[in-house]
Amino acid sequence: MTSFAETYVRTAVDDPAAGYRMLTPAYQRASGGIEGYRSFWSRVVAVKSLEDLRADPAALTVSYRYDYVLRGAGRRTEDVRLRLEYRRDGSFRISGAV
Repeated sequence: MTSFAETYVRTAVDDPAAGYRMLTPAYQRASGGIEGYRSFWSRVVAVKSLEDLRADPAALTVSYRYDYVLRGAGRRTEDVRLRLEYRRDGSFRISGAV
């Protein structure tokens, strides 16, 4: 689960369309569709650090703190907790943020 979260953050920064595909359809809609999602992630210049990764398999959540640079707004730090959905093929999708 923590590996998935790390991959997700790096993917969303490098290729927002691929990061968007890591969300469930319901969370894609809640994120404003691809345009809403891309409007944030295309402004992230770089992730400086990704720390305090913790998974709660019983609740299917993963949390982390990340430090990133947002174009036009400078450096930011954010604590995130994502709700995951486990798929039959053994992969995860992000179903929301808590």
